[in-house]
Order: sequence, then C-alpha cells, then structure tokens
Amino acid sequence: MVYGIISSHPGLNAKQISEILTLKKSSIETAIKGLKKKDIIEHTGSRAYGGYVVKK
Repeated sequence: MVYGIISSHPGLNAKQISEILTLKKSSIETAIKGLKKKDIIEHTGSRAYGGYVVKK
C-alpha cells in the first residue's frame, strides 16, 4: 500500500501518506523504514518539507 502511494504520488511525507491511507503515522513510518532498508525508496528534500520517492 505505502509503496503504491509513493510511486503514484512522489514527494509525500509520512503524515500525508497516513492521511491518504487512514492509518496511524507510526504504521506508515514502520513500512517506510522497511522500504528504505530494502533500498526501494529514498527521502528527498529537507526533513521538514521533504518527501519520499521510489529509487530508479
């Protein structure tokens, strides 16, 4: 679910993804952590205004 949202809406942050999927932010952060560990996504931009994108 999280991967699908990031691939179709690059640049969203964890809070925005949690609002779209109506899940807790902590659940989204756990999913993001797993995707980052597998080197599938990366964070771009600043900590406050950045978001996640799929690596090519």
